[in-house]
Amino acid sequence: MQPDVSVLIPTLDFPDVAGVVKGLCSQTAKTESFEVIVSDCDRGEWAEPLARLRDEIDLTYLRVKRHQLARTRALNAALARARGRLIVFLSGDFTPEVNFVASHLAFHERNRQAEAVAIGPSRFIHEQGDERFVRWLEAGGRIFGMKGTEGDAGGFFYVGN
Repeated sequence: MQPDVSVLIPTLDFPDVAGVVKGLCSQTAKTESFEVIVSDCDRGEWAEPLARLRDEIDLTYLRVKRHQLARTRALNAALARARGRLIVFLSGDFTPEVNFVASHLAFHERNRQAEAVAIGPSRFIHEQGDERFVRWLEAGGRIFGMKGTEGDAGGFFYVGN
């Protein structure tokens, strides 16, 4: 069965990619409605922890050779394997809320034009950077012109770091 959504996650030295994927295992959307593709351009350290999650979710693990354009190559490799009609880019340092996938599905049901892009607030993993700065961003700071509590991206397409 073809999933409605493909969630693509590059690794890039993030401290808890398995934790990000675990967050996707507890979504309100049915697990058969989406797939997760982790594209590892690091040292391959996520292969074993992610293998344990394959029984819980439709998960593909790709190992991509480290390169100057590592993030671009990781996303392109994941995109080439994606089967969903919707593509969602999720950074490996964000924790998805339980309605993350369902929110994307609902947004695209309401906005059926091909160029529609849904951008919303994200929650950083706890080990990420300066705690005060991270909480400020989550509470409404601006990233590329978009407040974390607003639904309008102001013309930007933001994928995370």
